[in-house]
Amino acid sequence: MLDVLCSRISSGAASVEEVKEALSQAFSDRFERAIKLVEEKGVTRYVFKPSGRIVWMVKGRRRPYQVIPATPYCSCDDFYFRVLGGKRGVCYHLIAQRLASALGEYVEIELPDKRYREIIDKLRPEIQL
Repeated sequence: MLDVLCSRISSGAASVEEVKEALSQAFSDRFERAIKLVEEKGVTRYVFKPSGRIVWMVKGRRRPYQVIPATPYCSCDDFYFRVLGGKRGVCYHLIAQRLASALGEYVEIELPDKRYREIIDKLRPEIQL
């Protein structure tokens, strides 16, 4: 449902206002947090040159999280414990990334390929044993 609604937004077939109720009903408080992140420019799209690799980063409460929309994947705890555990379909960081992409409302940063590892390391979840 999220993909369909975001496709309607990005194609110009609908505005966020037109699909807001459906998104709010489907995702409740997660939609509200997601749209707030988009409005506050909390979604960043890193484009690495010359490879063209793209990394999405979404601000979280404690730190930034990596989002991989094609998978879909997010490095947040909610994704690990609730989405993978079957309690939720998606975390609000994934919703924010999809909305930001559909609206074109994200910060875009171009970096040389040699900085890719640095950015990925910052977004990797900390593993405590």
